[in-house]
Amino acid sequence: MIPISTVATRTAPTSAPRRLDGRLFTVLAVAAAAGAASIVPYQLATAPDAVAATGLTPMAFAAITIASGTMLGALASIVGLWLGPRTGLGAPLLADLVRGRIDRVAWRRALAVAVPAGAGLAAVVVAVDVALAPFLPATTSVSAPLPARYLASLYGAINEEFLLRLGLLTAVAWVLALATGARAPLRPALLWTATLVAAIGFGVAHLPAVAAVVPLDGVVVARTIGLNALLGTAFGVLYWRHGLGAAMAAHLAADLVIQTAAWALA
Repeated sequence: MIPISTVATRTAPTSAPRRLDGRLFTVLAVAAAAGAASIVPYQLATAPDAVAATGLTPMAFAAITIASGTMLGALASIVGLWLGPRTGLGAPLLADLVRGRIDRVAWRRALAVAVPAGAGLAAVVVAVDVALAPFLPATTSVSAPLPARYLASLYGAINEEFLLRLGLLTAVAWVLALATGARAPLRPALLWTATLVAAIGFGVAHLPAVAAVVPLDGVVVARTIGLNALLGTAFGVLYWRHGLGAAMAAHLAADLVIQTAAWALA
């Protein structure tokens, strides 16, 4: 998430499995619940009036947030795990990890690319955000302690990656494969198309949160979609090159950098 203030070779199975990976799905669903819970302190700190306007107690608000986040994350996981093998996409490193098989070489290779990419692009985003500040409308002050900001970064790394990469990107890739008669592993052109669709969706999905702190105009909309799409494109490429775990690691690194900068500049 971006607050306003501020190559390995792909492999794919030769045929799609008939059954969903139940063990991996269970782990992902639990992770989605944890990710949804992680953003609650940030929401309560930054938008107490909006929470109060719902008529819910903080406990009820937290319960609904966690339940909805878990449901959406689980649904996206079903889509991704079911369609992934048909497109050559998925979470191979996480699947092995769930079964106690750790490919240290593959993890080191993925993280060596993902973490610097996420952090480096986030630094670029912060610099662009600072440069654009004079052209943006006045914003509502967003105040949250650094621990709550860091905790909320888990929501981006977990839930947003489930929804946008494992779910949306995989579904778009599957539709493109059906339309073109392609089989896994898909051609780069199809993967890039799916990546860009998901990246733009990632940017658009941030508009409601941005609208809560600043009036939307052309510059704000372009800034929000463009900067998030830049990050979303990187996460998407990491997803189809290294798997979901790499995209999640890059997203976490990016959010930690962005949230640190937002806190320092607040």
